[in-house]
Amino acid sequence: MSPGDEQKNAWTPAAYGAARATASGAAVFCMVVCALMVINHVRTTAADPLDSPALQRLIAQLAESGDDPIVREQVRAVDLLVRKAYFTSERFQRVGAWLLGGGIAVMLAALHVMRLISRDVPDVMALPAEQDTMQPPTLARWLVAAVGLGVVTVAIVIVARSPAGLPTDDLAAQLERVPETAVAAPSEAQVLDNWPSFRGPFGSARSNTGTAPTAWDASSGEKILWRASVPKPGFNSPVIWGDRVFLTGADAAAEEIYCFDADTGELIWTHTVSHIPYSPATTPAVSADTGLAAPTAAVDGRRVYAIFATGNLVAVDFAGNMVWGFNLGQPENPYGHASSLMTWEDLLLVQFDHDAGGNLYAFDSATGRLAWHVSRDVFASWASPILAQIDSGDSVVLSASPFIEAYNPEDGSLVMSVDCMGGEVGPSPAFDGELIFAANAYALVASIDPAKGSVVWESYDHLPDVSSPLAADGLLWLATSDGTVACFDASEGDLLWIHEFDRGFYSSPVSAGGNVYLTDRSGVTHIVRKGREFDLVGSASIGQACVTTPAIVNGRVYLRGETELFCIGE
Repeated sequence: MSPGDEQKNAWTPAAYGAARATASGAAVFCMVVCALMVINHVRTTAADPLDSPALQRLIAQLAESGDDPIVREQVRAVDLLVRKAYFTSERFQRVGAWLLGGGIAVMLAALHVMRLISRDVPDVMALPAEQDTMQPPTLARWLVAAVGLGVVTVAIVIVARSPAGLPTDDLAAQLERVPETAVAAPSEAQVLDNWPSFRGPFGSARSNTGTAPTAWDASSGEKILWRASVPKPGFNSPVIWGDRVFLTGADAAAEEIYCFDADTGELIWTHTVSHIPYSPATTPAVSADTGLAAPTAAVDGRRVYAIFATGNLVAVDFAGNMVWGFNLGQPENPYGHASSLMTWEDLLLVQFDHDAGGNLYAFDSATGRLAWHVSRDVFASWASPILAQIDSGDSVVLSASPFIEAYNPEDGSLVMSVDCMGGEVGPSPAFDGELIFAANAYALVASIDPAKGSVVWESYDHLPDVSSPLAADGLLWLATSDGTVACFDASEGDLLWIHEFDRGFYSSPVSAGGNVYLTDRSGVTHIVRKGREFDLVGSASIGQACVTTPAIVNGRVYLRGETELFCIGE
C-alpha cells in the first residue's frame, strides 16, 4: 500500500462517519418538518370555526335579535379570524416546503458522499458486525424510505384536506346581510362616468365626462365651489362615485375613512377602523413623504375599500358601516405602503409588493374572501395597478423591479412579463389602448407592446420618481420631482418638448377635454394644451401644498391639499 493510500485510509472512516451523521440528521430534520406541516394543516382544516356550535348559536341569535350590531360584530370577528388563520397556515406551509426540500437535498448529498467513500475504499467497510450493524446500502435504503414515506404522507394529507383558498362557506349569505351584496358589479359605462380609483377609471388618468375649469384661485374664491377640512393627514387622492367623495386619513391614534357630499362638501360620515384582528400594536415607521395613509381608496358604487400602512384592509358600505376587514400583515419596506387599490367586476385587487416578497391578491369585494393570490419575484414597489386590454381581454398591469407584468384578473394567470425596470419603483404604469408605458428614476421609460411582450422604445431622460406617466391621444407626458415636464411621441419615442416649472411634481398628470392638468407640490395646477408643442393654457392655485392627483368628473376638479379638500367648478 502506498503512503498516499495509507493517508487516505486514515481520514476516510472519519469522513464516512461525518457523512452518515449528516444524512441521519437531515433525515430526522425532514421527518420533524413533515410532522409539523401535517399537524399545522390538520389543526387548521379540522377546527373550522364556521361549523362550530358557538358560531351557529351566534348566527341564530343574530336572526332573533333583529340584526343586533354587537352580535353581528362578534360573528364578523370569527370570520376575520378564519381568514388570518388561512394566511398564517399558508405561510407556514410554504416555509415548511422550502425547509423540507433543503433537508432532502442535504440528505441525498450526504448519502452520495457515503457511496463514493465505500466504493473507493472497500476495506473501510469491513468492520466487525458489533461496530457496524447497518451497512451503507441498508442505511441508505432506510433513510430514503423513511423520508419518502414522510413526504408522501404530507402530500396525501394536504391534498386530501386542503381547502380551495379561504373557507368556502359564504358567511355573508349565512348572515343574510344584504341587499347590497346582491347589487351587480358596475358596468363599464358607470365606471367611466365616475372616478373610482387612483388616476380615475381603470387607472387611465383620463376624464371621460367633458371639459374642466382652466382657472381658479383659492385666495379669492374664484371657481371654488367649496372647501372642506380633512380631519387626519393622508397623501391619498379623492375617489368619487355619484354624489359622494371618499378620502382616508391616519395618524398614530387612528385610521379613518371619510365620505363627503360632492355638491356641498359636507362631511357625511367618518368611519374609524377598529377591531381588526392581528393589526399591529404599534404604529409602523414610515417616511414623512409617505405617511400612514398614502394608498388611494377604491369605490364601486356599493362599497368603498381602503388599505393603510399597517396592512389593515377594510370594506365599508355607503352608510359608513364596516362590511369586512382584516390585516394582510404589516408591509416591510423602508418608506411605508403606498400602492393604491383597484376593483374589477366583483373583485378587489391589491398590489402588495414589499421586502418580504411580491404579491397580487384578489378578494371577493362583497365578503373579503380570497379569490386568488399570485406570488411575484419582484422587489418592493410603491406603484399601483392599472387595467389594460391585451388580446381583447382585461389584464391587470403592475410595475416593479425588474418586471412589468400583466395578469388575468379572473384567475391571476400571467399574461405578460417584460424584464426592463429597475430601482425603487414609485410611478404606476400607463396604457393608451395599444402600448403600455412604465417609467422610474435611475432606470428608464419603456414603451411595451403587450401583445408581443417586448419593448418598442425606451428613453433615459426626464424620468419621474413619484409621478406616474400619462398616455393619451398619441402622446406621453412625464412630470419629475425637479419640475421638468416632458412630452414624447407615444408610438415612436421622439422627445417633442420639455418645460421646466419652478416647483416639482409628486402629483400625476391627468387629462380632461383637450388639456393636461399638472399639479405641483406648492398646490399650483398648470394646465397645458394637448399637442406636439408646449402651450400653457394657465395656472391655478389652491393656496396650500399638494402631492395628490386631481379627480376630474362632470366638469369639476376635486383636489386634496395638505389640510383641505377642494371642489372647483363653474
